[in-house]
Amino acid sequence: MRIALEGPGADAALAALLAIEGLEGTAVPAEKLSVTKEGGLLFAIGVISSVIGIPGGLITIADKIIAWRTEQMAKAVANRERLSGVLEDAQGRRLVLFNATHEQIVAALQTLVR
Repeated sequence: MRIALEGPGADAALAALLAIEGLEGTAVPAEKLSVTKEGGLLFAIGVISSVIGIPGGLITIADKIIAWRTEQMAKAVANRERLSGVLEDAQGRRLVLFNATHEQIVAALQTLVR
């Protein structure tokens, strides 16, 4: 599953997403052209390679992603910045991360479960 975030705070937002308990993934270096004049990263890509079993399973992880999303959007609004993101599941289906429903996030995470 791949995550692409765009906006001045994309690198910090990606780091916070990859720190969610139950997700295992890495950040992929973005192009050098993606740096703003202020030095902020404009584009960040992460790869979530697996979902680790935790109490509550995929629903709990989806809840944490929703909480992460709410926090990131609040930060972007407070800083008058734009942050957008796309999630591509293991089967190549894409969804707008900041508009995705809880059920859509759970379905995307299920593509990682073997």
